[in-house]
Amino acid sequence: WAVECLYPPCCPLCDKVLEKEEKNLGICRRCQYRLVYITNNYCLKCGKPISSETVEFCKDCKKQDHAYVQARSLLSYQGKTRESLYRLKYKNRREYAQFFSNEICQVLGSWIRQCHVDWIIPIPMFPEKERKRGYNQAQILAANIGRKMGISLLEDGLVKLQETKQQKDLNARERQKNLEAAFGIGFGEEKATEKLVGRRILLIDDIYTTGATVDAAAKVLLRKGVAEVYVLTVAIGG
Repeated sequence: WAVECLYPPCCPLCDKVLEKEEKNLGICRRCQYRLVYITNNYCLKCGKPISSETVEFCKDCKKQDHAYVQARSLLSYQGKTRESLYRLKYKNRREYAQFFSNEICQVLGSWIRQCHVDWIIPIPMFPEKERKRGYNQAQILAANIGRKMGISLLEDGLVKLQETKQQKDLNARERQKNLEAAFGIGFGEEKATEKLVGRRILLIDDIYTTGATVDAAAKVLLRKGVAEVYVLTVAIGG
C-alpha cells in the first residue's frame, strides 16, 4: 500500500495514473483500444503485418534468409506503443515490462507452447552500456515471460562482446555488418554442450526492425549446436 501510494501504477501508453478499476488491466481504458495487435495477416517467417490474406511472406523475407525458424511480435511498432517502448528502454520505466509480458503470454502463449522451447534467452547488452542504463529491458521481459510460461531463463546464454553502433541509424546491410562478431556464448564449452546442443531456444527482445540483431544472435547459438531458434518481441516495424 505504501509503495503504491508513493509510486502509483501508471498506464504504459499515456503514463497517467490508473483508476482503481483499471489496475487489473494494467492499462487505462482509453489506451486499451490504441494497441495494434498482430494476430492476423502476418509474415509466417518474421511476423511482420502484411495486408494480403493470401501472401505467406513479406517482401523482405522473400529476398532474405533468416537464421531463426520463426519470429512473432505482439504489437505493431507505431504511435503510443513506440513512445512507450522508448520510455521502457531509455527512461527507466522498466515497470512497463510487466504489462507487455502479460499481454504476450495471453495473446501469444499458445504459439510459445507450440515451439516446445527448452530455454528463454534475452538479447544481451554490452556490459558497460547496461551498467550505465542500470538494466536490460530484454532481460526483464524474458524473466517475466519465463515465469508465466514455466520456461527456464538462460540469462548468460548470450553475451555482447563489443559495443556496436545504434542500429536505428543504419540501413539493412550496415546493420548486418555492425553485428558481425558482436555476440558470444556466456559460458565455457562444457556447459555449452550441456545447455545448448540439440535444444530449442526462444530469443526475447523489445523491438524487431530488420531482424539483423536476432539473426546474429541465432547464428551464434546454431554454431554451438542449438537445434532451432525462435524469436519473440513486443513490437515489430512495418
